[in-house]
Amino acid sequence: MTFPAPLVTSATAHDVAELRQLYFAVYGSDYRIKLGTCPRTMADTIADPAVTWLVARRPGTGHVIASALLRRDAAARVGRLEGVAVHPDHRVAGLAARMLDDLCAEALGPAGELDSVYAAARTATRGPQRMLLRTGFRPMGVLPNATLFRRREHIALMVRHRDGVLARRAVPPRPSAEVRPLVQAAERAAGIVVGTAAPAVAPAPPPLTPRQPLVEFERIEAADFVRRRHQEYQERQGARGNVFYPFHEPNVMLTPVGGGFEVYAALDPALLTCALVDITPDVLLTASLLEQIVESVEVAGARYVEALLPLRDQDALRAFHAQGFVPSALYPAMRRVGDAFEDYVVVSRAPHHLDFRTAHIEPGLQPYIDHYCTAWTSTYLTTTDSKESA
Repeated sequence: MTFPAPLVTSATAHDVAELRQLYFAVYGSDYRIKLGTCPRTMADTIADPAVTWLVARRPGTGHVIASALLRRDAAARVGRLEGVAVHPDHRVAGLAARMLDDLCAEALGPAGELDSVYAAARTATRGPQRMLLRTGFRPMGVLPNATLFRRREHIALMVRHRDGVLARRAVPPRPSAEVRPLVQAAERAAGIVVGTAAPAVAPAPPPLTPRQPLVEFERIEAADFVRRRHQEYQERQGARGNVFYPFHEPNVMLTPVGGGFEVYAALDPALLTCALVDITPDVLLTASLLEQIVESVEVAGARYVEALLPLRDQDALRAFHAQGFVPSALYPAMRRVGDAFEDYVVVSRAPHHLDFRTAHIEPGLQPYIDHYCTAWTSTYLTTTDSKESA
């Protein structure tokens, strides 16, 4: 006997209550993301013209049994998949993949406005990774301890591009020693040729920089004020749009007492994560203070800190690596610059307890785990011999 297929439609404000029940059924009470728990946030997201939120409805009753949404940054031409969930009692083969295909076909097709779409897949189970791999996404890295459910979990970065985009990537520089192992992992895992081949040697541990005099920071958490100040600074410097961090708006600002520089961060107090969006006037002028900057956002609650850097900016990559940030994921052809596309690197700092024993990793992601374990050990467990050889 055949049964009618679920009907996939756009979500409406009337679906919020059922969507909350869906996310509870899938994730339980440990789900901390407002997208599945806060009615106001969900209603606002459904009404957002930059979001396409699809739901699958059970034939006959119309009850919501699956959900997936795509958030678009039209200026960056990048999309982000979120909220993918299928009710445990109604898992129809291929339902989630069908919804993802619908979303990506619209955004990345001939009439679409995006050049790439990314998704963050949980590693507590292989299901999300397999679904994304089946729908044309490439594995591009693993971000350890990057989210929080019952405990801290690792996240797999998966990326899908519009046809022809990867062929128009700007020729990257020869990867530096800091990012070469990540590049080699990407070439093994996703078949992405990044730069001129180099000898496969173990990366040198980051140089031990002298501890700078302790700096006292003021922390401003007025989100609207922080966003306005950051925008005004960019406009005054004629650099509006130079900061590239899709879907991340600063809501916290750090500045040393007496001034000198400003750090803009996107802090998520629910997930205990933080993205360093911008450091003004120049990240390299404050590179030796990155350790103290990270400690300051950790005091504010962050247990995972990341930054997004262009692959071509070797100086910034070295500066972050010297302060304990590990290159964790590669996003090829992330930013359109003229007629070409530039690669970006996610560097992350998660020096707290790392545990991969409970992670379920698809084979395509294993090179990133191997790379990260080696890089983390080199960064935080440097032996006397390796110090002398460096």
